[in-house]
Amino acid sequence: MKFIKLFIAIIKSITWVSLIFIAYVLYAIPLNFHDVGDLISHLLVYILLYLAFSIVGWLVIGIPVHTIILKWGNKNYFLYPLIAFIVVVLFFLYAGIDVALVYGMAALLQASIFSYYVSQSKT
Repeated sequence: MKFIKLFIAIIKSITWVSLIFIAYVLYAIPLNFHDVGDLISHLLVYILLYLAFSIVGWLVIGIPVHTIILKWGNKNYFLYPLIAFIVVVLFFLYAGIDVALVYGMAALLQASIFSYYVSQSKT
């Protein structure tokens, strides 16, 4: 039951941030497509890449950090955005400001939303 609540919190965080990501992609993609099919195909590529990065990020970083916070962090839910902020800084140092703003801020928002839903499910 506990795993299902965590899985639902992860899905909710990915979903909420994906809506913001869709709005960003529609804003960032130049609208000089020849037809609607080009726009939809580009949007699907961006969304699939976002989902792939999100799932890999949760498997590699998110779930292990969550178990470490539960075990040694005294269940302090403010540590999630702190870890995500460290990821933003690492993206900035190694990939540049554009990557840090897009993927790092997506990780920061996902971590914040996840910590909100996890802390809300405990009460």
